[in-house]
Amino acid sequence: MTNAIKLIKQTFCVVMMLLPFLGISASTRQKLNFNSDWLLHIGDMEKGEAVSVDDAAWYKQYAADTVERKPYQTEDGKIAYHEKIVQKLPNSPQRKDRM
Repeated sequence: MTNAIKLIKQTFCVVMMLLPFLGISASTRQKLNFNSDWLLHIGDMEKGEAVSVDDAAWYKQYAADTVERKPYQTEDGKIAYHEKIVQKLPNSPQRKDRM
């Protein structure tokens, strides 16, 4: 009976040590993509805030990553990140009347 209990304890210890490496905690991470469907209109537009505005001639605008993350190790040995917002927008398109 003692050998069976010893085996159960050893198995339990091995499983507990392997849990962090199985990626169980990674499934709770959520990534959001803010880099789609942005349109740009240069200049003023009357009633441009209306949902029914014709935006067919507007420029498609894609923002680059805007959060810079640098990893570091905390005092208790965990990995954390310094996060900094970085403004990385593409160059504005030229006005069509000046091309």
